[in-house]
Amino acid sequence: MKATSIVLALLFLTSLKADDALDRARQLEKAGDVSGARAALAAAVQHSPGDVDALTEYAEFLVRYGDPDARAAYTKTFEAIEKSGDRAKLAAVARELTILDLIAGDRSAAAQHLEAYHTAGGKDWPGSPGWKAAEAQNEAKQVVNIPGPLRSFGRMAAISSDISPDDVLSALARNVVTNGYQASHSNEALEQTEYLSPPTPASRWLSSSRRCAPTGLSSMISIRPR
Repeated sequence: MKATSIVLALLFLTSLKADDALDRARQLEKAGDVSGARAALAAAVQHSPGDVDALTEYAEFLVRYGDPDARAAYTKTFEAIEKSGDRAKLAAVARELTILDLIAGDRSAAAQHLEAYHTAGGKDWPGSPGWKAAEAQNEAKQVVNIPGPLRSFGRMAAISSDISPDDVLSALARNVVTNGYQASHSNEALEQTEYLSPPTPASRWLSSSRRCAPTGLSSMISIRPR
């Protein structure tokens, strides 16, 4: 019965002008008929696919109700406003698209829409966005090769086998601080523990495993900027 009423409503709405359909959509939403309001807005866009007001209201409606089609609707709105040359509306839509792109995990599209937002006069996010800074940080990281299997090195250096390669050096540094020194019996200075006193298990392993290097048996770990 509900599906039939929606079909009948669509048949009626497609015969309305865009402005009339928008008015009808507002009335339906105010009355609590969300599906009817969505159908009315979709009909308005279908009747006038280049109508910026209809496209904008439809896109805003979809965002308001968390509809997964919101991003696609805003993309169409953005394209229509680009043709009209309305910078204020373009900035507003580009800003919303940037957010929707990031929610969708599409950083490339987000960067493009952010640039469009600034070009249109948008003032938010004036510097480099956080996600761009993170990408730049990842690109700037260096790598260090450790000869032999990483698991064996971790065992010798008392590093958990569950740790990721990116965190090996930080774990090693933590072990040096917590396990590498102890209070001296003769004075207030710190003295090295067996963890650091040469030859340490890790250094012996590194020395003996260098013969693996010519065979290509090595592990690569990352140095992440802090």
